[in-house]
Amino acid sequence: APLAQPLRYGENPHQKAALYGGFREYFQQLHGKELSYNNIIDLTAAANLTAEFEDSTVAIIKHTNPCGVATAPTLADAYRFAREADATAGG
Repeated sequence: APLAQPLRYGENPHQKAALYGGFREYFQQLHGKELSYNNIIDLTAAANLTAEFEDSTVAIIKHTNPCGVATAPTLADAYRFAREADATAGG
């Protein structure tokens, strides 16, 4: 698989990491720092969790643990509900 992008660091800051495959075909980073290995692991956890639902679902993940998950008729509502599930962690 081709190199998609180098990552900011591996599981720990002193480790190197890279992402291979068709990542950019499915995901777009909108803002923030360059991605790290831990970001990819959290993204994977969120994708697996939201795939369990049929409606629009948002999962807010921190260190592979969901701190807010919600399903609603629209993604905007699901996002708002997920943030409200844990305003401190999801904020």
